[in-house]
Amino acid sequence: ENGVDCIEHGHWIDDATVELMQKHGTFFCPTLTVNQIHADMALADPTLSDGARRWHAESSKAKWATLERVRKAGIRVVTGTDSGFMLPHAKVNARELTLLVKGGFSPLEAITAATAASCDLLDIDAGRLEPGRLADMVVVAGDPAADISVLEDPSRLRVFKDGTEVS
Repeated sequence: ENGVDCIEHGHWIDDATVELMQKHGTFFCPTLTVNQIHADMALADPTLSDGARRWHAESSKAKWATLERVRKAGIRVVTGTDSGFMLPHAKVNARELTLLVKGGFSPLEAITAATAASCDLLDIDAGRLEPGRLADMVVVAGDPAADISVLEDPSRLRVFKDGTEVS
């Protein structure tokens, strides 16, 4: 009710919360990759309690409903991975975009979530190719607008930081 900049995870965001997010311009970071990996691992564990199994199964479904709810409401979605918790830093970031597309986003909407929207949330002068902004970019051998999964193949990417190639 007092406003927050961003809600992370948010498996069970309801309509009242969406209204508050709209009112305050709150961003949403679904962290789909870590949620999927964590649920898959937990559900494969034969020693998992029935209650925990039910929670993981229900949260796995709820995250998709929440993503659709916030998307339809025009909430700005950003990407994040919880890297360092079950995920190596920077190695699986593109998987988040693939999952956003699975959740109903167009490839360009997913790319915008990872670039412009995320930079807007963090107040970073990047995320768009415009004069006066930092020249951080990824050049892709392929068309991520046609197949977002090309971003998951490091051999197809050239990364530039401040206009200088770094990989």
